[in-house]
Amino acid sequence: MNHKSTEATKRRHTAPTEGSAGPQVAIDDLAQVCAQAHELMAQGAYEEAMPYLQRALQLDPNYAPGYCHLGQVYYSRMMWSEAEANFKRPSR
Repeated sequence: MNHKSTEATKRRHTAPTEGSAGPQVAIDDLAQVCAQAHELMAQGAYEEAMPYLQRALQLDPNYAPGYCHLGQVYYSRMMWSEAEANFKRPSR
């Protein structure tokens, strides 16, 4: 998938919300949310993947891979304590 179509996909699936720190994902299908997050992470777009991972965890708070991937995002941003908390979360 080229960069241009990825940008179109992101715009279609995200919408800014008042008072939010960033875009909020409006997809209600866990598989779609995860696929978009994984695609963005594979491109190294960790920051852009964060709202998709957060949405996945809203849809299924027991989705362990979501916590691991969110930990990777925090790790890439050198947010060590947040990364550690998410890496440990699935084992609780």
